Amino acid sequence: MSSDARERLLKLGQISRHNDASVGGKTSEFCCSQAASCVQTKTHRPLYSYQRKHQTPAPTPDRTRTYIASAAVENIMQAAEFAEVIERPLRHHLIIRWPTNDWSQHQPVQQAMSKWLSRYSGGAFYVWAKEGNGGPHSHFLLYLETNRTRRFRSMLIRTLKRLTGLRSLKKGTVRCRNVFTFGSPIEHTQNRVAYICKGADPETRERLGIEKRDSCSLPGGKQAGVSQSLGVGARRNAAYCLLSGCRVRS
Repeated sequence: MSSDARERLLKLGQISRHNDASVGGKTSEFCCSQAASCVQTKTHRPLYSYQRKHQTPAPTPDRTRTYIASAAVENIMQAAEFAEVIERPLRHHLIIRWPTNDWSQHQPVQQAMSKWLSRYSGGAFYVWAKEGNGGPHSHFLLYLETNRTRRFRSMLIRTLKRLTGLRSLKKGTVRCRNVFTFGSPIEHTQNRVAYICKGADPETRERLGIEKRDSCSLPGGKQAGVSQSLGVGARRNAAYCLLSGCRVRS
């Protein structure tokens, strides 16, 4: 495709992700140049460039186990980027190790968390993924206002006790920490987002340069996602520029 033809397609917003992936991982640069016209707010360089670190073939996925879908991984990364643009950065990392040794309490705890964040922290802005390494647990990267961490963690502990009927929880069941103490907060957030996506299939991990992996097979159902405030609908309503280079407008 000639450069003039490609430019016309980009202006029309009709270029596909697959076509963008075929031009050597330059899509993030395009997104950065277009973001200012898509969202009337502060912007910065994209968190991710969809480009393999190595040109060796990706490992063959194990068909006997369940992976986080590549579309879900892309959605998480786009949501994390969008959170930066709207100034609701995902700077806290919450890990919940489920005392029931399964993920049965994930959804009710997530619902309680969303209500609390909406009421006390300016809105529910987060991404999440389930993981099986070291036992069933879930990761959340979220926006949490200053001096809210202790109250937020206490609410989660009370919720877990109420749902499970336990009088006490093991130490480390609920951990919530800032993603960085020094250096670039954006780079630290990027590393944490890649970390929680390690349950993706080998090809997706290779494409995104994710070296760690979740060696445990997760149960069926939704295994990763984002809050509604960072979802596809919210990004579309904001005329947000996707990392693929496609401008999404209603």
